[in-house]
Amino acid sequence: MFEWDNSYKTGIQSIDAEHLMLFSLMNQIKININADRGKECVADILDALSVYASFHFANEKKLMETANFPEIDDHITEHMNFSRAVNNMKTKDISIYKVQSYLIDWLICHILGTDAKFVRFIQNTKVVQ
Repeated sequence: MFEWDNSYKTGIQSIDAEHLMLFSLMNQIKININADRGKECVADILDALSVYASFHFANEKKLMETANFPEIDDHITEHMNFSRAVNNMKTKDISIYKVQSYLIDWLICHILGTDAKFVRFIQNTKVVQ
């Protein structure tokens, strides 16, 4: 299973809760792989992930706009690239293991890199406590 680690915490409760939900959705892939249903369930899981990620990305965008985050365009581009990749995975015959690996790697890198940068900026501007 893909375990939540305190190093993934941003300190912004709403963002952390949404990240936890993304972890949970990604873990559904592993659960279904273990139940020998990975291939059958991957499209449904990717659909749910796509919907929830859009919700989460919109919330992050609001925070960045409120704080006048100077790198908002780059951050939003990352979100768009992720959404595009998830949609592409739904239409291609890609190994469930590759799907899982991509999703986990992307989320960890995004949280620890891109999100950490915008969270530091937001915390310094005291927009969110």
